[in-house]
Parts: sequence; C-alpha cells; structure tokens
Amino acid sequence: MESVIVCIKAAGGQILSQTDDWVEFTGIDCTSEGIVVMEPEKKVKLVPQDTDVVEAIRSFDLLHSTPLDAVNFVGYLQTLVHR
Repeated sequence: MESVIVCIKAAGGQILSQTDDWVEFTGIDCTSEGIVVMEPEKKVKLVPQDTDVVEAIRSFDLLHSTPLDAVNFVGYLQTLVHR
C-alpha cells in the first residue's frame, strides 16, 4: 500500500484518507490531464565486480553456444558467485 501512496504523491496527488484496503486521494485527474500513476523505479544495489565472473562472461562464446551450453554457463556463474 505504501508504494501506491508514494506514486500518488509523486504524481502531485494528496491523500485524503486511507485504510489497509483503499486510499482516497485528490489532485490527479487521469482523464483530462493524461497523468499516469506508475510504480517508481526500483533501485538496484550493485555488487562489487568479481573479476572471475566478469572475465567468464566476457569470454563466453554466445554466438556458437547451444541453449544447453548457456544453461550450463549460468550454473557455472552461480558457482563462482556463491564460493
């Protein structure tokens, strides 16, 4: 529910009242203004680069790989990350 309230406020709306199930707001008219209330962009935490993982990705020959090769490669990357 908090993400909905954040979206409404970000679009210029004002919260009049709210419960756990609904939010009453004003200040946004989607029909005449064309304002679309959307989920805010999620921020991604960046993991420090592991040179082994980066080098493995760079050296993987995707052009000459089968789908099974790609699946196996993802499994290999997971072993590098979780060591």
